[in-house]
Amino acid sequence: MEKALNRKQRMDFVEQWANYVRENKDWSSQQARLINSMLDNSKKSLLSKKEYLEIKNKV
Repeated sequence: MEKALNRKQRMDFVEQWANYVRENKDWSSQQARLINSMLDNSKKSLLSKKEYLEIKNKV
């Protein structure tokens, strides 16, 4: 039962995304902005080796 629900939810998501892509011609640029901002944020939150070791040694 749970497996069937999971599959239905995934298929609903795929259908929703396909409709969005069909209806929004600029979806690719929107996705690129999202991915680029995620990459920028991850670079800002990286710890230096020294910071990592300090945190690790406190645990």
